[in-house]
Amino acid sequence: MAIENIPANLVRYRKVKGITKVQIAADAGITRQAYHAVESGETMPKSSTLVAIAGALGVSVSDLLARPASFSSLRFRSNRTMSKREQAQRDVVLHGFRRWLDDFNSLEELLESTTPWRLDGMQESDPVRAAGHARQILGVQADEPVNDIIGLLESAGIKVYVHDFSIPAVFGFSAGVSDGGPAIAVNTSAGITIERQIFTSAHELGHLLLHRDSYGHGDGTDDGQEEEQANLFGSHFLLPKDAFEKELEESAGLPFVDLVLHIKRKFRVSYKTVLVRLVQEYGHAPVLYQQFAVDWNRRTGNNLRNHAEPDPLLDPIAPQEIEALAEHDFVAGRLARLVKRAYERELITISRAAEILQIPLEAMRNLEADWMAVKIGG
Repeated sequence: MAIENIPANLVRYRKVKGITKVQIAADAGITRQAYHAVESGETMPKSSTLVAIAGALGVSVSDLLARPASFSSLRFRSNRTMSKREQAQRDVVLHGFRRWLDDFNSLEELLESTTPWRLDGMQESDPVRAAGHARQILGVQADEPVNDIIGLLESAGIKVYVHDFSIPAVFGFSAGVSDGGPAIAVNTSAGITIERQIFTSAHELGHLLLHRDSYGHGDGTDDGQEEEQANLFGSHFLLPKDAFEKELEESAGLPFVDLVLHIKRKFRVSYKTVLVRLVQEYGHAPVLYQQFAVDWNRRTGNNLRNHAEPDPLLDPIAPQEIEALAEHDFVAGRLARLVKRAYERELITISRAAEILQIPLEAMRNLEADWMAVKIGG
């Protein structure tokens, strides 16, 4: 952290907030000229001024002092060209991710508790075979659903960052071992269903295993072929061929909508993943999608526009998924366990615990009370 980082960080956060210099100056209780001098780097602000500006932006002083996030093995792709505001928000997200990853690794070192990257030796280039091999290494039976994908990824040595990116164009991204990973970041912004978050996790795992050469220093737009391969990996990782065919056979007498929803619920995937797997195995893509949409509308009077998910895994933020999964179906736990262990051993303070978990101090105090009320583990 250093004073010279303040101007760039001020510009970034101002773009993200979508507010003017005049507004920030007024909220901070200083003149526009005084704020301009700080943002342009002409003046070194007093600590009281910096605190006031940070408060006006709704960030911490450490956020304004933070150095730019740097990576050597990052894969960050958007599904469209981002606006300047979204680009600024991307930089904020990457800064938070970089800090989280550094804190995670520091905590592992402090506690001498690391989880080996169990899939590091995989060299499979075919997405379907890679998905089956990964399931086998991770101990998931051929006909078994992936009931807790975050827990499974964490057991494989992958750090999972679950965060609201506030960037609709990005579902997730990942980083390699050289940056302290492997790590997968998943966007939990409003409107992104739990099913989509689960699939994003499997999709990014596919990138980590299949596309090591695509990881670098920055971001870019989607590579169509690599995205298709990661999608194929993700769909087979969550819904493998043998299990899928078994469920289809056992559900053969059900109406089409009920058949899709039955498989969706059992394997904790979206209805689109089930339809994609049907297309992969049997073809007839347009007809299947149209038939499901028509049958669903006839049954419920609702359509499937705007990424609606029938019968969703219920998430209060994204309730439109059909038979939706709940928010507690997608929770990262390993970092919280490490923080709890370090705090109870008096290796970190409660404020440091809040900083690592990226939550307010008051929320951290409430979490500490929960730990005291329910003594589990150590």
